[in-house]
Amino acid sequence: MKWSITDKEKFTIERFDLIEGHFREMVLRYNPVQHSGRLERHNNHLLFFIEQVGLWGNKFLFENEYGVEIGKISFDNLQNLDGTIHIDRKKMSFKIPLNEAGDVFFIPNKFLRQNFHCTIEVENALAAADKKVSPGQAEKYACMILGLFWYLFPESIPEANKSGVSISLH
Repeated sequence: MKWSITDKEKFTIERFDLIEGHFREMVLRYNPVQHSGRLERHNNHLLFFIEQVGLWGNKFLFENEYGVEIGKISFDNLQNLDGTIHIDRKKMSFKIPLNEAGDVFFIPNKFLRQNFHCTIEVENALAAADKKVSPGQAEKYACMILGLFWYLFPESIPEANKSGVSISLH
């Protein structure tokens, strides 16, 4: 599984495709200017806003389009992208080693019975000289981790499991 960078759709919107084998499982459109993202999976959509909180800039809240909190993520620090994501009473720990591959590992717990791994293509390798991730990069990774969480637990984000299409039969 891999988050793959595609060309920017517009001046500020970055697009990432979650690829499994030869199939696109999910699309993330991330807007760093508006601190927002849109995830699309199987005709379901999730629009969310991301807000940086905390004194050190290592915590983020996810809110839906109505301003209702749908989850949160915290990195241990911005030199080490290990952390936790909390959504719908589920808490998952993850690790992102600071290397050129940009791998994400979810650590098994009572919700996830086995290891889960995803590679993230990064435009600037994380193995930079100072080994510190900017808050903007951390926000982008937070959006990708939210997407992976939705991939693993689609029922955990009810707002996202509506296709927006309703059919009534008479």
